[in-house]
Amino acid sequence: MTPKIDLHCHLDGSLPLLTVQKLANRSGLKIPKRKNDLKEVLRAPARCQDLAEYLTYFDLPVACLQTQENLREAAYDTICEAAKENVIYMEIRFAPLLHTRQGLNSRQVVDAVISGMNDARRETGTEAGIIVCAMRHHNVEDNIQMLHDLLEFYGMGLAGFDIAGDEKQYPVGAHSRFYYEAGRHGIPFTIHAGECGSVMNVLDALAMGAMRIGHGIAAAKDARAMQECANKKVCLELCPTSNLQTKAAESIEQYPFRTLLNSGVVLTVNTDNRTVSDTTLGKEMQLMREYFGLSGAEEKQLLLNSAAYAFASDTVREKLRQKIEAFDW
Repeated sequence: MTPKIDLHCHLDGSLPLLTVQKLANRSGLKIPKRKNDLKEVLRAPARCQDLAEYLTYFDLPVACLQTQENLREAAYDTICEAAKENVIYMEIRFAPLLHTRQGLNSRQVVDAVISGMNDARRETGTEAGIIVCAMRHHNVEDNIQMLHDLLEFYGMGLAGFDIAGDEKQYPVGAHSRFYYEAGRHGIPFTIHAGECGSVMNVLDALAMGAMRIGHGIAAAKDARAMQECANKKVCLELCPTSNLQTKAAESIEQYPFRTLLNSGVVLTVNTDNRTVSDTTLGKEMQLMREYFGLSGAEEKQLLLNSAAYAFASDTVREKLRQKIEAFDW
C-alpha cells in the first residue's frame, strides 16, 4: 500500500462514525439510531450551495467534542483510522475555542488532543502533529489570547497555527495581527485562503508570510498569483473532493490541478474532512489519477512535497522522505 501524508485534516470533520456514536451517547446527545441516517447528518452532499452550508455538517461533531475524554478519544480514533490506509504522517487541525462550551479552556482542549494523538502514534507508528485554528468569526483579541495561552505546547505536539471558517464573510486580512503574533514567536502557520474564489485572499496570505495555504485554488484564476506562489515556494494544500462540494470548483473537469502544477506551484493533496466529505487519501489520489492522469512519479512528488512542508522536525521530515523514496513506485 502506498505511503500517504495528510497535511490538511480537520478533527471535527473526520471522526469515524462509530466514534461519533460513542461520543454522542456519552454526552447525552440525541442522534439517529440507524447508521445510514447518521451518515446523512454527518456527510455533506456532493454539491452544497456554498462553503457556509458545508460548515453546518460540523455541528454534531463539535457538540460531541466538549470534554477532555471525548477530545482525547477523537484524536486517537481519527489517527488510528487513517493509519489503516498507511498514512505515515498527518496533521490534525481544530479550533480550541469551539470546544469550550462546557467549561474547558484552550489549554485543556489542546492537552487532551495531544494526549490522544500521542497514544495513537505509539500504537500505529503514524507520526502526527496538531494545528490550532483560530476562527474567522471570533474576535481578533480572543484569537491572539488563545495563541499566547498555547505557546507552551509548541514543539510538544503543537505543530503550527491556522485560521479557518467562512472566508467569504471574513476576509484573510481581518486577522493579520494573529499571523504576525505566530510569526513573531517563530511558529509556522498556514492560512485557509482562495477556497471561495477570492484571488485577493491568496495574495493577502502570501503577503502575510504563510508557508502553506489551505486550498488556495483561486490562485489559478490569476497568472500573477500563481507566479508569486511559485516564486515564494509556498505550498498549496489541495482538497479536491471538499473543493467540489463547496463549489470552489464547479466540476472536476474545471479543477485547476494541472494549471497550478504546470505553473510550478508546489502542491499537496489532502482530505480536508474524512467524514464530512466521505473521503480518504486513497480516494483523493484515485480522483487525480482518473481525471488528470496522475502518474506514479507525480504522486511520489506530491508526497515528497508533503514531507518537505510538514510542520515537523527535520528528523521527522527526513524519516518521511526516506519512507516515500523506499516505496516501489
